[in-house]
Amino acid sequence: IKDLFYNTPARLKFIKSKTAEKNSLQKTLDSFFISHPHIEFHLKWDNHDKQVFPSAKDLFQRIAQVLKVDQSQCLAIHKDFDGYLIEGLVVNGPGHSPSRRKHYLFVNNRFIIDKRLHKMIMGNLKKSWGDEGQSGDYVLFLKVPRPHIDVNVHPNKTIVKFSKGQLV
Repeated sequence: IKDLFYNTPARLKFIKSKTAEKNSLQKTLDSFFISHPHIEFHLKWDNHDKQVFPSAKDLFQRIAQVLKVDQSQCLAIHKDFDGYLIEGLVVNGPGHSPSRRKHYLFVNNRFIIDKRLHKMIMGNLKKSWGDEGQSGDYVLFLKVPRPHIDVNVHPNKTIVKFSKGQLV
């Protein structure tokens, strides 16, 4: 994709710094790479071959590729409760600096942003990360029965509404 927002006045007034925009775009692309482990991706920034993600044998291998960690450094999560399934990887130990942390949450293979869920996840993971103020990276997939979720809450589809929020 070249010049994605070139000469788009409506978008231009919302653009932040070049670095902030690139980081935001990187997070969106990474979430796409994670959610499609069976596809090989080549990502080029500024005409340089920066990243290659070969197709992965499973979700956990792809997560390790994107987070750039060894799977042995990760804690695999797989829990089923009342028709809801949560699975993913948590990087053991301190992660990147606060601005470079990789926190990804997916619902039915859709990347979402939910501050309340993120806060609950971070609170529960503090035990495994140890020291006060330390945190690491996580990629978690929540599988919810389709009737229990509404994705039409926000135009960019990264905010969802759960019909059984307490169960989640």
